[in-house]
Amino acid sequence: MTATKPCAEQVSIVTGASRGIGLAIAEQLGRLGSRVVLLARHQEPLQKAAARVAAHGVETLPLTCDVQDATAVRAAFAPNDVRSGALDATLTVA
Repeated sequence: MTATKPCAEQVSIVTGASRGIGLAIAEQLGRLGSRVVLLARHQEPLQKAAARVAAHGVETLPLTCDVQDATAVRAAFAPNDVRSGALDATLTVA
């Protein structure tokens, strides 16, 4: 049997996190205490979304990139993987 970590000990990635369903999912994860990595294409709305999620008292990491571009995704994560910790969940909305 595999033990499940409490949400407060998890790191979740949400793509399309700057608005709509992606933002709603990111906010709910924040309410549950998960650290949230938010991905979206446009920096300004992404920063606003990260602030909304962080208002729930959790660590956020907004990364601007187009998830259709594998090179851009690798580049966005390369300098940040130590800060993020181990990945527990990926929710792809975009």
